[in-house]
Amino acid sequence: MTRAWAWPASRWLLLLGIPFGVAFALVTPPLQTPDELRHLGRAFAVSEGTLAAQTVVDGEPCIEVPRSLLALPARLGKGLQLHSERRQDPGRIARELARSPALEPRAPQPLPSLYSPLAYVPQAAGVGLARALGLPVVAYVYAGRLANLAAFLALTALALRAAPAHRTTLLLVALLPMTLFLASSLSADAATNALAFAWLGLAFRAATPGSPLGARAWGALALVAAALGLAKPGYVPLVALVLAVPASRFESRGRRALALAGCAAAALVPGLLWSAYVARLAPEPLIDGADPAAQLRWIAENPGGFAAVLLGSLADARRLWTATFVGVLGHADTWLPRWLYTLYPLVLVAVGVADGGARSPLRGAARRALALAAAASCALGALVLGYVLWNEVGSRWIQGFQGRYFTPAVPLALAALHAPRARELAGAPRLAALAFAAVALALSLGRLWARYYGPPA
Repeated sequence: MTRAWAWPASRWLLLLGIPFGVAFALVTPPLQTPDELRHLGRAFAVSEGTLAAQTVVDGEPCIEVPRSLLALPARLGKGLQLHSERRQDPGRIARELARSPALEPRAPQPLPSLYSPLAYVPQAAGVGLARALGLPVVAYVYAGRLANLAAFLALTALALRAAPAHRTTLLLVALLPMTLFLASSLSADAATNALAFAWLGLAFRAATPGSPLGARAWGALALVAAALGLAKPGYVPLVALVLAVPASRFESRGRRALALAGCAAAALVPGLLWSAYVARLAPEPLIDGADPAAQLRWIAENPGGFAAVLLGSLADARRLWTATFVGVLGHADTWLPRWLYTLYPLVLVAVGVADGGARSPLRGAARRALALAAAASCALGALVLGYVLWNEVGSRWIQGFQGRYFTPAVPLALAALHAPRARELAGAPRLAALAFAAVALALSLGRLWARYYGPPA
């Protein structure tokens, strides 16, 4: 531990991410993370090779889901969600673990998630393994969570090993209680966050001056850009960071134009194709009164009105968005100590300012402006998606939005803020920041345990 200050960021990620992530996955009762029953249904379908809708019932795209899976909420005990005074009965979980693994009969259910199947590959792998071992359906939850965590840690470790600078900044965002909790659930956001981190790590490396990049390096960038755009198109603006790659990294101007066009196409085309497929399915709106097409027209016709919506929502919900960025766990009903919501953002900003170094690819006003513009566009894209999908046409506020949707953009914004003469964060300040992250995770785990298994409130 005397040399711990010099450990690579990827080692710290595994040292903290594995035990706390596994603990989050096992301590949180099944179906007590946001929309987990929907994610479980979709992961189960993908594990069987069903990548989209199987049938249409009453005009609604559907998949075939085992009735034993659909009955899981009632058997585990209803009424826990958003009722923090109620507790989980461990006996119910034990009885589910002893239940028969029968998967028949099945019933058609509306397509539980409109995300592309790519976002469910890790969870589906875990579910598929549990099925192969003949485990009951409640075990699918735990297996899918652990597989999702493994994929998140692997991709984030790749990002940390690839990045030439700003590694501590990226590490602290990856170790946020909210980020790691989602990675330890069945949420599709885990894959989105991990792919965004992987893109930033590879893009930072490519944007560092050096010899021309080979086809393998550009292929990796294009592959991750395509996966990110397919997982959630709203985060495609992050791919604009490829414009920061210096001329020395290209063999010629023609190769530069080809590489930039290839990354842009890779980021846009798969996501647009999936969006077109989803639009053709014409699924029911996520809430009553929502109409994505009409909402987009309203935004185009009322840019000033939409700007007022953004500013009003920020003023009204800034504290909630900050809290749900740092961590509101469980089914959005397990709050952390209030001081943590104030202190963690300040620590992130301080680390972002101090964590620079001579190898930072964001030196110079032009590159900083590009990074800030890409991060801001990413955040704006997330807000637009939230407004379009979860709100009535012309609504005065953006409701249903959470700060965790800013996570992919935050490391880039923080990196752009580093002090011009800053060196890469090391020594005691780095250890202090990591110790703070560890304390935050320990407090989060304690709150989670007390929420579900502590004395009745």
